[in-house]
Amino acid sequence: MGKEGIFPEVIAAQLTATSKKGHRYSADFAEQLQNLYDDCLSVTPIPNKVAKALIKDQRGVEGQDGDLLPA
Repeated sequence: MGKEGIFPEVIAAQLTATSKKGHRYSADFAEQLQNLYDDCLSVTPIPNKVAKALIKDQRGVEGQDGDLLPA
């Protein structure tokens, strides 16, 4: 929608208004989604092999309460 001239603020407002979970979206996030979409058109940003390796690494650094910690 951003490529069609719809302002990120409008996209964020629509995403927020229709969120069944009550999520709130910012214009910055809407722009980031557009960037991710653009990347996805040319290549898979995080290939399956990389995703699995990141998940495996993350599971290896669990916190004391069982929560995962940032890698």
